[in-house]
Amino acid sequence: MSIKQEKTKNKNEIKITFTVEASKFDDAIMDVFKKSAKYFNIPGFRKGKAPFHIVERYYGDNIFYEDAFNELVPKVYDEEIKKEKTLFLQPS
Repeated sequence: MSIKQEKTKNKNEIKITFTVEASKFDDAIMDVFKKSAKYFNIPGFRKGKAPFHIVERYYGDNIFYEDAFNELVPKVYDEEIKKEKTLFLQPS
């Protein structure tokens, strides 16, 4: 994971960019799938029993991206802010 800090035009504002490993994002996608699997109704499968690759093919490969992002980002953000606290608290 990497983090980058940029200054903006406003003195009381910074722009933070961080990158998350693909494996962490994939894990978040699987967590979201497990939580929401009971809502998928796919012909040929009992409700909530379709495997991941079938659900992904039926609904599209990016169906879980937004939910995975919403689950992963707050955790990663808090973790990075705690780790890099001194970086963000330096006066300009």
